[in-house]
Amino acid sequence: MQIRDRIKELRRVPARDLRPNPRNWRVHPARQQEALRGILAEVGYADALLARELPDGSLELIDGHL
Repeated sequence: MQIRDRIKELRRVPARDLRPNPRNWRVHPARQQEALRGILAEVGYADALLARELPDGSLELIDGHL
């Protein structure tokens, strides 16, 4: 079995440039969102998010978002 790496590149982009995935069914309460914002402000990010590039060049989140 051959495993293919589907990751095209790793790049840093501002969060405002990412589109939420309309198929993400998870809804997090405001309290949980606020807690995550506080931790990210204090500690920072520790991992990459996965996104796919849309035909118009924008990025849509696939995994790693709240």
